[in-house]
Amino acid sequence: MVINGPTFCVCVVLCSFVLMGLAKASDENIVANASALVRAGKIHEAENLLRSASFAEPQSARLHGELGALLLREGYYEGAVEELGLAVQIDSTLNRYVLLLSESLIGWGHFGVAVDFLRAAEARVGRYPAYHYNLGLAYYNLNKKKDAESEFEKALHLAPHMYSSEFLLATCLADEGNLHKALQLYRRLVKEQPKNATYWIGLAQALGQMGSEYGPEALKACRHGLTLQPENLHGQFVTATILSQIGEFGAARPLLEHLEQLDPSAVYVHSALARVYKRLGEAELARQQASLAIELQEQERNRNGSNPQNSQSLPQSH
Repeated sequence: MVINGPTFCVCVVLCSFVLMGLAKASDENIVANASALVRAGKIHEAENLLRSASFAEPQSARLHGELGALLLREGYYEGAVEELGLAVQIDSTLNRYVLLLSESLIGWGHFGVAVDFLRAAEARVGRYPAYHYNLGLAYYNLNKKKDAESEFEKALHLAPHMYSSEFLLATCLADEGNLHKALQLYRRLVKEQPKNATYWIGLAQALGQMGSEYGPEALKACRHGLTLQPENLHGQFVTATILSQIGEFGAARPLLEHLEQLDPSAVYVHSALARVYKRLGEAELARQQASLAIELQEQERNRNGSNPQNSQSLPQSH
């Protein structure tokens, strides 16, 4: 039988649709199997499965995207950026991967790039609360607090119970000195999410900034946060800071010395230790800690001179 031209074209098109459907079905099966491996705690096996599949089918946005999402979840930001970038490049309509790519850029410390990328993608993903949250987070880490505050407010307008945005909004307000408004938000957060240690520690830090009369309440909030999450290093430092503010330098000392052992490069710990040692009459120890703080600050300035957008670390949020 001879197939004429038009009929042949129709057959080719139909075969293409069938093959595309089979490919999509295969991709979904692979993603489902990878998800099952993750649920079983077999992260490495899930990653290997997705890597092998995406290598065999390099034009699958789904496979690259899910591999990137897995790498992001595990904190491998550079690899996540690569895979999610490929997914978005293959199919820019996949909004989930656009948002995850921006999150990966922020995790990797490329805050300025994240802002530029999100601004360019606003027409596609600007309606999502996560868009404004990620943009606010990038602005925060570029020390653009007013811009960050605006984005967190937009995220909360779209999703009133987005506690991570409310927490970072409170952080921005506290950084700007608007402590009364920040305290309102922190108090609401601990009321609605009483098992979140980070929110209790945020409340304690803001209370500590209000003055020594708020010290007992601040210390109570911080200790409650550490009861929920004893390994929270930021909470330990805030506790030591509050103890220093209320004159309990002897109690602050072991906390700060423990933090120094865990991270000898933390400038703020050396600075705090220098003040505590001085108040305890340990002049030589105070001098050593002050010198270390100055030396580390100089090293940090030199590093930030080559990459200024990384000058501020990510705020804690859960």
